[in-house]
Amino acid sequence: MIIALDESGTHGDDFLVIGILVIPAPVPLIQRLTEIKESHKYYNTSGRHGAKYKEIHYKEIHTQRDKDVAIDWIEEFVKYQCWYRSIVIGIIPLTKRD
Repeated sequence: MIIALDESGTHGDDFLVIGILVIPAPVPLIQRLTEIKESHKYYNTSGRHGAKYKEIHYKEIHTQRDKDVAIDWIEEFVKYQCWYRSIVIGIIPLTKRD
């Protein structure tokens, strides 16, 4: 089982999103996601990371290939037995005490 927890701030300071992904049997999903990247030849060419494949950042989709890989990944997650939950937390600015 894989349980992944991540947080994402906004460009402002008004809220925070915390998400959790629970995958009871991750190996078949990981294999399928890797197959998708391989079928699209979605290789890391930046040299900044030692990874074979590029990471998918949904806010940084620039090419048709980025879009195709992202859509295929989303469709695979929808078919697979896993759960995602998130919570949005509003941030109240702290005021300076006198």
